[in-house]
Amino acid sequence: LFCAKRKISINWILFNQLPKSLEEETEKYTRIRYFSDVNASAGGGGFNYDEDYTYLGIDKILLDSLYKSNNSNPNSIIALNVIGDSMEPTLYDKEIILFDKENKDISKGGIFVVSTNAGLFVKRVAKKIDGSVELISDNKNYNSEIIKEEELSTLNLLGKVIGKVSAV
Repeated sequence: LFCAKRKISINWILFNQLPKSLEEETEKYTRIRYFSDVNASAGGGGFNYDEDYTYLGIDKILLDSLYKSNNSNPNSIIALNVIGDSMEPTLYDKEIILFDKENKDISKGGIFVVSTNAGLFVKRVAKKIDGSVELISDNKNYNSEIIKEEELSTLNLLGKVIGKVSAV
């Protein structure tokens, strides 16, 4: 408390470690908003960016490697939990996914977090020639769902999945 009130580094006092060296290590990481109470895949309601969240510390080099430009924007990246087996073997139950809320371009396909009238899902998304959108489960035990062009207002793309955090 003494050091905190006076903004003195306890590491400087105890270990003669300069605060600058701590800053350099801290700058290697970026903070991603993690909504630990929000699950995508099996449904369960919508998603509000104002809900309670904590932060995940992610290495900036690792995060940048998920982008072709090697230039990520941590403010647009959100972390959620996967629940269920509908996206296996790509995504497993209880994994954490990272999605970019600024990337909603489905023209080249990919895996997206989507909100529908039925709830919040993580699905492979494909735009069809007739204007409809197909929500595809990678697990072949689940059928795809087609959202017709006239029903697209019920589909809210939240962003493209760019990576996952999982145990080995």
